Amino acid sequence: MCRRRKPCLIFVTGVPGSGKSYFIRHSPDLRELPRVDIKDIYLKYPEACQFDGWKLAQDKMIETALELSKKCKSDVVCEAILYISTPSRTRLELELRRHKIMFVFTDLVVNFDTCMRRVEEDFEKASSIDYKEHAQAKQYYQKRVDILNSYHAKGLI
Repeated sequence: MCRRRKPCLIFVTGVPGSGKSYFIRHSPDLRELPRVDIKDIYLKYPEACQFDGWKLAQDKMIETALELSKKCKSDVVCEAILYISTPSRTRLELELRRHKIMFVFTDLVVNFDTCMRRVEEDFEKASSIDYKEHAQAKQYYQKRVDILNSYHAKGLI
């Protein structure tokens, strides 16, 4: 009897500017799979932007990924920061194990200066589109810079 393995959640993680989106788009194994980006979860659930909202964002990311997996009958790629050995990463791994969800992490590690340069380039591209999108790009850029600086100050990158 041939049994299909359970679908797996494939987490591609790294700080802003580490190349998560690029890696997914250019990976023959990942680019065709359904994808959940944590950025979209935060946009869909603004309450997840509040203090400790990352817990809600993680839960919604898992929920969304499992729904996609069921609908598409395939593995699902999840793109998020989820830096190694942080409380958010530890909590997520515990939740996945508790619910017996198959998962794997691909962690992209890139130096701080390269990440900051990439974030600045993204901001310049986004802000050249139009004024309305410039305000959103500036807000998103600032959040990415804050995250980078926070991890850098903690000695994580």
